[in-house]
Amino acid sequence: MHNYVYTNRPAASKFGRDHTYSGMHHAVKAALYHFDDNIAEAAKRIDVVIHTYGNVNKKSLNEQTAAVYNLVNDLRQNELQNDVAALRIAEWIDELDRRNNIVEALMKERLDEAAHKTDAVMKDARANTDYAYKAICKRINALAEIEAMEVFSNYIRKLNLIIDKYNKLLAHAGKKHSHKKEGGAL
Repeated sequence: MHNYVYTNRPAASKFGRDHTYSGMHHAVKAALYHFDDNIAEAAKRIDVVIHTYGNVNKKSLNEQTAAVYNLVNDLRQNELQNDVAALRIAEWIDELDRRNNIVEALMKERLDEAAHKTDAVMKDARANTDYAYKAICKRINALAEIEAMEVFSNYIRKLNLIIDKYNKLLAHAGKKHSHKKEGGAL
């Protein structure tokens, strides 16, 4: 399990959003049995819109966020405003929208945090790789001086060609860091 600062916050906010959605849905379902036929008819129209999105609370976090966003927008359409007013669910819709925005913002914060952690891990990995690369170059150059250069010259030439190839690939991909800038070929 990832150790994100924001990991539990979207889950806790989702719980509040779930309750708000359920409360609104139950209010609409109760109105289906209202003694006033106009209110019962309004509830039927609103219930059709709600059922368009299925069981929202059972969806994944991202799917639920999108479904609630679309549901709120549908319920705010002009043709449904009289029904929303008759059922007195405008406050439920506003609260559902507010809580959905909170969950969405927390999910974005969690994503940003995860991306930042990945950058930090990559920087550490890059530093370790660069250190190892420089150590290998240093040892090969030392051996080439101790031993006859001819023994290592072919190996060094091949290794330099490989390094040049990857430096060109990195430069072509828009990367600014290459081994040549940090020590280059052997």
